[in-house]
Amino acid sequence: MTNFRSIVRFALIYISILNSLSPLTSCAVAPFATEHTAVPLGKGSNAIDFGLSPTLYTQYSRGVTNQLDLGFGAEIQLGYSLFGWGKYSLLRQNKKQYVSVAGVAGLGMGLSIINTTFVYLGPIISRRVNEHEFYIHPRFNHLRYGRQSGAETSKDGFDIEGGSFNYLQLSAGYQYFFREGFAFGLSGLMFPPAPGGAWSIAPGLNFLTRF
Repeated sequence: MTNFRSIVRFALIYISILNSLSPLTSCAVAPFATEHTAVPLGKGSNAIDFGLSPTLYTQYSRGVTNQLDLGFGAEIQLGYSLFGWGKYSLLRQNKKQYVSVAGVAGLGMGLSIINTTFVYLGPIISRRVNEHEFYIHPRFNHLRYGRQSGAETSKDGFDIEGGSFNYLQLSAGYQYFFREGFAFGLSGLMFPPAPGGAWSIAPGLNFLTRF
């Protein structure tokens, strides 16, 4: 279990060089990609978001009600992360309300040498000023790997004892809307430090289209 945690921490810290890591460290965790706004799409509206999180990802979402969006996506990590999520609007920015606030929760699976399942949740806060939007999104992730009743033999033939652990991440970013249905964004993804260490930070970018 300790070795597996070390593998995941190594992947998180050095996410910008994922493709150069040894195949023996291959694992997929909860998506690094996040929502970029607390504003709901609105009933019947759709959105496609893709880019680098900093790994390649794409996701689709639809407004089920005026407050609830549902979506699903995929991300390339050390393997593939497949996930679905929901976002519920709690506060909507207006003349009296300074920011928009929503709650996000999701679940999914990682397909790699070591298969995983995960759930995640956290609030997102955003503010739109004309064509500019800023957001911050802290998130709690819970990940399970291997067989929970014992050891699992990986695709490469080594045993992984089943287990689970939690980790945090923080996303913050900016989106520029060229027009109402299209935006380009820049973001930073941060992970808390290990004892005695420093924060791990990785850049990202995204393209968003709504229709």
